[in-house]
Amino acid sequence: MRAAVPGDLAAVNAVARAAGRPEWTAAALAARPDRIAVVAVSDRGLLGYAKTHVYPAPDGGAPAGHYLGGIVVHPAARRRGLGRALTEARLA
Repeated sequence: MRAAVPGDLAAVNAVARAAGRPEWTAAALAARPDRIAVVAVSDRGLLGYAKTHVYPAPDGGAPAGHYLGGIVVHPAARRRGLGRALTEARLA
């Protein structure tokens, strides 16, 4: 697990396509105080990614706060604890 960097965009989007998920833009990987983006990387390459969002104002019934956002693991790498590790990295 490590912080995502803009150079991860092509690999993140390859995982997104494999998983049938929308692709990210470069802005999703840019360092910002209101977002954490992390990636799961092994010797096989980038296997998953996840992010958080800060919502400064309430939205509907949800209060303002820092929320876990999307999480995607490559279908070939699922059921190995990567989702949990990505969640723990965001919570840390």
